[in-house]
Amino acid sequence: MKLTSILKAGAFVFAGFFAPGVGRTAETGVMNFTYDAAHRDRLVQSLVFYPAASGGTPDNIGGNIVFKGEGLRRDAIPQIGKHPLIMVSHGSGGNAANMAWFARRLVEAGFVVAIPNHQGSTSGDSTPETTIPAMWQRPADLSRLLDSFEASTALSAMVDKDNVTALGFSLGGAVILNMAGAEFRAGKLAAFCAANPDSMGCPWLDKGNALIPGHVDLDKIDAVRFNASYPDRRIKRVVAIDPGFVPALETESLSRIDLPMLLVNIGDIDSMPIGLRADSVAAASPGAKYVNVVGGNHFDFLAECKTLGWFFVWLEGDDPVCTETGNRTRGEIHRDIAETVVAFLRSPGS
Repeated sequence: MKLTSILKAGAFVFAGFFAPGVGRTAETGVMNFTYDAAHRDRLVQSLVFYPAASGGTPDNIGGNIVFKGEGLRRDAIPQIGKHPLIMVSHGSGGNAANMAWFARRLVEAGFVVAIPNHQGSTSGDSTPETTIPAMWQRPADLSRLLDSFEASTALSAMVDKDNVTALGFSLGGAVILNMAGAEFRAGKLAAFCAANPDSMGCPWLDKGNALIPGHVDLDKIDAVRFNASYPDRRIKRVVAIDPGFVPALETESLSRIDLPMLLVNIGDIDSMPIGLRADSVAAASPGAKYVNVVGGNHFDFLAECKTLGWFFVWLEGDDPVCTETGNRTRGEIHRDIAETVVAFLRSPGS
């Protein structure tokens, strides 16, 4: 995806708005949190968003030439008390800051949100060759994040360790399904991309883009690790938004998932890329809920664009990250996604 070139210009987040139905309960604080992980050759960088009591320095997190920034309180004093924790896995080429619009709305509903930058598939270092290993490296990032929260006096005082949700978007959505117990098959991914070379995700794996060339021979990937699942029983529920690699899922594995699960697709189902359609995932998973947020598209999980952002994207000939579909604004899509997720997390049985 060419989106990586834009993200390298600066982490991006969204202009704040109050989403009716979500509930604004607190200012949003944000802090950096760095932790070690044996499977990584350097420390993992993450952001933690939390309900703030007071203090902190006003900080415009991630605004750049294309996307609007989000005004938060850096290093604010946290509210007293334990809050449910949501771990988030960003999309391919994304980063922790570019999901701050969503994190803010979750914090306003009473959650703490932790988002690591997944090395090898985050802004500035994402390549086709490092995308496939993300399927087994990212679950380890998230499990180690939980370990590190439990070991931190300050962070463990902030979260309820028995109330943990894992949420992911796009590639991150596939990772979250994996952590719930879903299994993917390397052979099915290779066959799908061979038959659908232009389907979302396949061109990236085949040749990268003009700025980041590369190639993955899908017949030669590490099938043992790609086909495995990496569950963490500390996770109590999962949310996958436009999950990637859906055609590579092993259907039988979905029937064994015993966690409350929400699947969300953005856009009109009939025109959605087949590789992202999650209705079949929900149908094969007992107790899963499926919501289709209509009138948008995959990129509507990204920020609202600045006026000059549209021109910059056009000038670069980049992915249509600022294109809004139909007669709905990106802000309206954001509201619906946030309300859908919060309603699921608050529902009985979740």
